[in-house]
Amino acid sequence: MRLAGEDHDPYWEIRRKMAMKTKGEIEAEISDAMVKFEVDYMGRGPKFDPNRTFLPAGQGAGMIDRIKPAKEIFEDIVREAETILNEMFRVGAAAPSGVSS
Repeated sequence: MRLAGEDHDPYWEIRRKMAMKTKGEIEAEISDAMVKFEVDYMGRGPKFDPNRTFLPAGQGAGMIDRIKPAKEIFEDIVREAETILNEMFRVGAAAPSGVSS
């Protein structure tokens, strides 16, 4: 037996499969998809990648686990910049004066 819209409806197969599932199975699939989205794109879960993840300000603030003194933050920034510059100049041209290599 065939239904009227079967040949013309691009979503027929999806609807047919969904009709065979219980409400709980459909809700579980939706829940799983939402969790996957949150892990992959919202940075939730153990595989957080700050270079790939969208972080609204509130979520970024929520990731703060301690308060550092300004001096320590500044020293971290300078140390990271020196590391990056040294790596850049190690791979490329000679370092400009004032930058240790």
